[in-house]
Amino acid sequence: MQAKDCGFLPGRGAQYYELKCHKITTFNLNFLTGMEYVIKAQPRDFKSPVGKTALLLLKLQHDFLEPGGYAELLGNDLSKVQSIRPEVAKLLEAAREAKLTVVHVAEAYKPDLSDLAPSKASKTKKQTGGVGIGDEGSQGGRILIQGEIGTQFVDDAAPLDGEKIVYTPGKGIGHATDVHEFLVKEEIRYVLVAGLETDITVQIVMRELNDRGFDPLLVDECTASYNPDFKAASLTQITAQGGIIGWVASLDAVLSGLSSPESAGPPEPVDEAWAKVPWIGKPDPLVPAVVPLPANYENMKRATVEGAKPWPFTFPVEATALVMIDMQRDFVEEGGFGSTLGNNVKLLQAIVPTVRMILDTFREFGMPIVHTLEAHYPDLSDAPLAKLTRGQLPVGLRIGDEGEIGGRILVRNEEGNGIVDENAPAPNEKAIHKPGKGAFYQTDIYEFLLSKGVTHLLFGGVTTEVCVQTTMREACDRGFECLMVTDATESYFPEFKSSTLEILASQGAIVGWTASAQEVRDALLASKETHANGTTS
Repeated sequence: MQAKDCGFLPGRGAQYYELKCHKITTFNLNFLTGMEYVIKAQPRDFKSPVGKTALLLLKLQHDFLEPGGYAELLGNDLSKVQSIRPEVAKLLEAAREAKLTVVHVAEAYKPDLSDLAPSKASKTKKQTGGVGIGDEGSQGGRILIQGEIGTQFVDDAAPLDGEKIVYTPGKGIGHATDVHEFLVKEEIRYVLVAGLETDITVQIVMRELNDRGFDPLLVDECTASYNPDFKAASLTQITAQGGIIGWVASLDAVLSGLSSPESAGPPEPVDEAWAKVPWIGKPDPLVPAVVPLPANYENMKRATVEGAKPWPFTFPVEATALVMIDMQRDFVEEGGFGSTLGNNVKLLQAIVPTVRMILDTFREFGMPIVHTLEAHYPDLSDAPLAKLTRGQLPVGLRIGDEGEIGGRILVRNEEGNGIVDENAPAPNEKAIHKPGKGAFYQTDIYEFLLSKGVTHLLFGGVTTEVCVQTTMREACDRGFECLMVTDATESYFPEFKSSTLEILASQGAIVGWTASAQEVRDALLASKETHANGTTS
């Protein structure tokens, strides 16, 4: 048995194997170590190889768990999250005993605040009445600053020598950190996740891992939210549709699986059409953590959506773009990918006129528009194996198979992959093919928005809880001010849409604002009238 290098990163990067006289393609790496952990989970058992599994611990730091920290400053009730501390200690002990690779992540900014987005700084101070990141906190030291008491890990989850520590200037780990590269270097695809907060940081991290081809499992009792309802909604979203984002398991199931590894079965050959499918997606290059403000930013004309939640949303008209997510035939039309999976596409079809209205509004005002399409290269070389196999779909319903409405499912430039006619891009509008749920991974959307001097983004499209919110969370982490247009987005599951909108605007627009398409249009028309009358807005 001989491995070939996969060629995109240093290290062994095992991808292809020769068995006996037959060259087959396999991505079940568990057999390499001979043993695997089998964890009873939702939506099905989670299997990971001994020696090639990681534990990712998120934001278990003083500022979020101890009195007088940043979380309490924002008005959160610490009693809602304190219960996970002894459970995390049990998990961490078991992970170390099983020799998992442990990574500790803290939200922390540089002392000079060069990686703190102005949007985040201003939102925090609005909530607290003037105290924000970088100011002196009641615990002693500056709030959320690297090396200060607030960013140190609590005793229950303190790192040992040799365990990796990561500082992130946002909620996720897919931007401005080296977590992706580190895990690939360690040849790790399977990741257990625990920490705070389920609906904010944990949500985006699970989504980033998923988009990059990792298999993430969230440990239920080792994660918490300051709003328990938001935790419950997040767990349901993660495991829905065959584990569209990942797995969830109880702590008992994880401890049992880690303590009793089993013999791994032989590798399972996969479809020959997947010969170029990557084991893990490529990491994005590290880019600046903060969106720069245009030179004339302070003098730009503003529009204000007065009815936005949680409070009025003011945006510079010249520096605002619309991002319309995945209004594709495969998701919206009968006979498309979404429909063949049993989803009610009429729910999505209902927003097509509103999407057209908000598109036309942005065109009327000459504002940038970006359309995204979830789409892969014909050889599927940008579709990580985890994405192709996660839902265990039968032949004929998988990505790359022939679809009912024409062409191969979710493959670039195929008939079903196109955007519905009513919402199709104009010739001067940017269209982006994205290989994941989020639009910022392995695309040029970030560079495009910077080239246009964009600082604020409005979002619509489908589905609300999957691709739309993933992209909005990515944008927030990169320093964009974001608003979701509530009636220009939809889900196959109405309850997922409503919980997503509530979570995004919670804690003082922690991810962004929400408002209707008409409210946005009215704000733009009012700004135009104000400007015409010679007054400033």
